Amino acid sequence: MMSLVRRIYDHTPAVWLSAAAYLFSNYHITDIYVRGALGEIFALAALPAMLCAMYRILHDHDTEGWFTLALSLGALALCHNLTFVLGVFLFILVFGLYLDALKKDIFVALVKGVGFAFLISAFFTLPMLEQLGSQSLVVHYFASGSDLSAYSMDLWQYFANTTVFAVGGNARPHDATMVVNVGYFLEFAPLLYLFVKKENKNRLITFALISGYLMILLPCSLVPWKYLYAMRILQFPWRLNTLGILLLSIPAAIGVNEILGKKPLVFACIAVLSAECVWHVRPVLARTFGMDDTMTWQNVLDGQLCDPCYSADYVRVELAGGDYLPWPHPDYRTQTRKIMDALGNELDIEYSQRAGYFSFSLNEEPEEELILPLTWYNGYTAYKTDKSFTMIETGRTDDGLLKVRNAGKGDYFVLFEDTALRRLSSSLSIMGFVFMILIRSKMNWWSEYMNIINKRKKS
Repeated sequence: MMSLVRRIYDHTPAVWLSAAAYLFSNYHITDIYVRGALGEIFALAALPAMLCAMYRILHDHDTEGWFTLALSLGALALCHNLTFVLGVFLFILVFGLYLDALKKDIFVALVKGVGFAFLISAFFTLPMLEQLGSQSLVVHYFASGSDLSAYSMDLWQYFANTTVFAVGGNARPHDATMVVNVGYFLEFAPLLYLFVKKENKNRLITFALISGYLMILLPCSLVPWKYLYAMRILQFPWRLNTLGILLLSIPAAIGVNEILGKKPLVFACIAVLSAECVWHVRPVLARTFGMDDTMTWQNVLDGQLCDPCYSADYVRVELAGGDYLPWPHPDYRTQTRKIMDALGNELDIEYSQRAGYFSFSLNEEPEEELILPLTWYNGYTAYKTDKSFTMIETGRTDDGLLKVRNAGKGDYFVLFEDTALRRLSSSLSIMGFVFMILIRSKMNWWSEYMNIINKRKKS
């Protein structure tokens, strides 16, 4: 964030103020201390880096910004899928904002940034899409069946200002609803930018002011979210505050710096924001909920480690939202760890298991179909060895477990193997990263070489 504002408006107090506004916003505090949204927290570092790279390319016409664009977009894809979607949306908006300034070298720089971002993250994104297309997962259910209106923001939620350990939504009491607004500073301070002299304004800051307010107002419950089916990919309307805190931090810092003028006053604002951050974190220090030396594994299985408002039929502390579990799936907390027949009856068959490997032996011939205590994913392959090496047909049960065909007596083993797409995507990422570094190094070397040549010509 500091790099972004320094490139737009090179005044040190404003640079520091933008960082304080971004870091200490209520939404960011809640993400860290209430939601524990680790992927989203990392993505919040990549978003301003992406915007900075785009400003560098589109506004300053510095085509070497493609390298930062590639790294930031790739980081977004690897950190948090939904924030990546928001980042792509922001990319399109900023691209359209500078469409009149588009030239061939600028367009090539953008294509290089996007292209290399795709390549260096392909080892994750392509296999993820492959798995998403292989079966219905919990994430599909949330994207198609969730009621967005239940998670929109009532008016009072824009002014709540004390960290609350709870869940989002608008149906709970005030003291049982987590705070997802951006905070008073980012709600009002950006308006000071309206009074900034014209020569200190530019189109990106104005865009940030307008679109930033739009992002924080759209989650309002007055918007008919229950009819916006295409937006269900967001999961919660208040996720738009992710872009809100990014965009509003820019005009807020510049507006305060221009209006107050004197450095001590701006740094006094930073001190106030820092003190408010301490106020928001204070409930964290007073909280006694968590794991101690009396906690047992059974407590974890029973869900005592999780807030009471959460419930799941798997160990939530291990899988969080369980987005990539099959839909539907069994209750993993009570699911048998035995091999079963097609009717779900337990079979007296011993097996050996370690990461990506499962083996057992058949000395008799039970049912035609065996259900293994494994969750089915695209990539599982079964083999039988008995004087010969034979691939066995596998499949998925209705509740998402792995089933194999009984091929008679012998030794069976199941492997989770790379698919052709996974092998290809890993190769693409390795080659993409190597080429990106080589091109970057070559550009730096060529630039230094041409500087030397030009100096010699002048002398």
